[in-house]
Amino acid sequence: MKIFFKDPDYYIHGTPAVESMGRARSPGCVRMTPDEATDLTKLVMEHGGKPMPEPWYRRLFRRKTTSVVILANPVAMRVAP
Repeated sequence: MKIFFKDPDYYIHGTPAVESMGRARSPGCVRMTPDEATDLTKLVMEHGGKPMPEPWYRRLFRRKTTSVVILANPVAMRVAP
């Protein structure tokens, strides 16, 4: 899961390389474990007016596909160090 939060191309995203967390790997991105990123994505989508059922998430993971979701309502977020 990847959440865009600021231009130019800053994201919150999951990474399977959990051993690399805590060290810089990409400029401007915030990395989380895949489970944490999925939980955050579900929360943001719910509060943004686009909740999806659990099978939707499983299908994305299984097929390794991309799906862009435009939220009906903006969700305020603050990323703190």
